[in-house]
Amino acid sequence: MTKTRNYVFEQVSKLKEEVPWISLVNKTPVTKLENIGEEYNIPELYMKRDDLTTNIYGGNKPRKLEYTYGKIFEKKYEGIVTLGGLGSNHCLATTVFSKKKFNKTKEIKVTLLLMKQPLTADVQKKLLMFNNLGANIVYSGGLLGVAYNYFFKRYKNFYKLWAGGTDHITNLGHVNAAFELKEQIEDGELPKPDIIFVTLGSVGTMAGLDVGLTIAGLDDIELIGVKVAMNILWFGCTLYSERKSAKKTLKFIRKYTDKFNSIKLKKRKVLTDYVGKEYGYVTEEAKNALKIVKDLENIKLDTTYTGKTFAALLDYVKSNPVSDKSILFWNTYNSRPYDPFRKKDEDWRDLPKDFHRFFLEKLY
Repeated sequence: MTKTRNYVFEQVSKLKEEVPWISLVNKTPVTKLENIGEEYNIPELYMKRDDLTTNIYGGNKPRKLEYTYGKIFEKKYEGIVTLGGLGSNHCLATTVFSKKKFNKTKEIKVTLLLMKQPLTADVQKKLLMFNNLGANIVYSGGLLGVAYNYFFKRYKNFYKLWAGGTDHITNLGHVNAAFELKEQIEDGELPKPDIIFVTLGSVGTMAGLDVGLTIAGLDDIELIGVKVAMNILWFGCTLYSERKSAKKTLKFIRKYTDKFNSIKLKKRKVLTDYVGKEYGYVTEEAKNALKIVKDLENIKLDTTYTGKTFAALLDYVKSNPVSDKSILFWNTYNSRPYDPFRKKDEDWRDLPKDFHRFFLEKLY
């Protein structure tokens, strides 16, 4: 796989002068889901394989971290403090790319402020990997505890990154992804999608795609987000938050060029019935979607994010005629193996004592 270009910098050269960035991400392929398409009468069903964004760790987070670590290196921060659930993909990606052997620049210290979520085997694996990779992990209980540790404790010369890693600058990673998709359409790798389904968590992936599709001339593609978190966790996992984030990113780009002054963001849609009882709750619909994608296409999804999004896609095609439409599922999960982050002798007893109970309690 080849590294993706920074299409945004090519479009707006002044951004390259103002925005720190490091190259981490590959140009990800598009896969036609032939078997699922045949089973569910979706002749043109495709998957954008952002589960393969880098050779070491995939998913949507590396596209954001190109800008996060670019800033950290330029400003010479010693470390980064961020937060998420006990099994946060964001926290794992942030920790992975803090290592010099993966970011190719320098070693960065990491403090993770972790909050409660439903306990699964995957959560336990993530806790072990955080420890294996040398992160300082702090159990903060619920949202109030993690907010206190984040806002009121001092972390000298540490960069503070909110849950999910989303802001108007890291959104540029998925603005870039939209231009990457445009090139793939032009190269005949897939027909132009009529609909794109994407997970809506901390809103950055959808917001970046929203802006990117608009300025790349693909704004007639219907972009549908699938909500996977309660509003309180992200302070607004909503269409309003996505709109606000997208507008802020577009406004930031316009500071450096007038070529997009006349364009307007299109109306978007968010499906809200797939979260479950709480963040990380394993729904039956998500488990069923995981099984379908694994059995028919041998691609792995997860129960917190992408499984719920694919479940929404399947429900959508049952109630809407799509036989003449092209649908793209944007896979934001990491499908790279965890082997580089595991140890043969890893032991949960080596974790801080606050985390021991998560290896003694019954799994969800």
